[in-house]
Amino acid sequence: MKVHECGGKTLESRQASAGRKSSAKDFLIQNLRKALDNRFHMICDVCLDEGKGALPLILLGPTGVWVILTDDAKGVFRISETTWEELQSRRGGYKTVYPSPMTVVLEKTQELLDYLLSRGIKVPTIEPAVFFSDPGAHIESTKPAARIIPVDALQRFLITVWRSPVVFDEDEVQIIVNELAPEGDETETGALEEIDDIYSMREPPAPKKPAEPSKLSLMAREEPALIRRIAQRFPFSRRQWIMLGVLLVVNIVILVGIVVVVLIIT
Repeated sequence: MKVHECGGKTLESRQASAGRKSSAKDFLIQNLRKALDNRFHMICDVCLDEGKGALPLILLGPTGVWVILTDDAKGVFRISETTWEELQSRRGGYKTVYPSPMTVVLEKTQELLDYLLSRGIKVPTIEPAVFFSDPGAHIESTKPAARIIPVDALQRFLITVWRSPVVFDEDEVQIIVNELAPEGDETETGALEEIDDIYSMREPPAPKKPAEPSKLSLMAREEPALIRRIAQRFPFSRRQWIMLGVLLVVNIVILVGIVVVVLIIT
């Protein structure tokens, strides 16, 4: 996936300014960058109107356009259509959040659609979405107006992006990219440094070969010579030895009981 930075601040510079801590936006870019090929483009910080601020992330490819608002909040959220509520930890109960992230992403999506149509670019549809990067975010949704993407559902979203019907050819995708990021800083797939994160979709490293046991530990675990000779003559397993020991104890108890009974009778 090709990344276009329209705001003049690349992923690497954002990491440096934030003490190399990955934000929700950087985390999403990094994972999509590793999963999608160069047919897809991520356009960051594009501003269509100075009075309205920058748009959220724009994912563009042959299968469509997505406007993705990122959020690194954690807590319990309840979403119904465009209503966004957050559970209050102290007072209890839900409190409506203003402005609603749902309303924000819908407005930005409509802004992008209107802009492209005004430039004579026909787009079948643009899908709004909200991505939660923190695994501590719990979302209850009822017919949300935009797609909700928790961090543990990112893989399903990628499958949707891959398997959606093709609506643009390569030239049409490039026309939209040139319109939104004509002078953007394009970063190729391998140019960005990877972000180490436990929730990234990388294959885990190969397990390390266990170290050879020391001679001291082998000597400590070595059985006495008498035990080894008994084991060679009577090749029983540990479980069998335990059963024999239990039977021996039971027989001794029975024998003692019989002796006691005989002494009492006589």
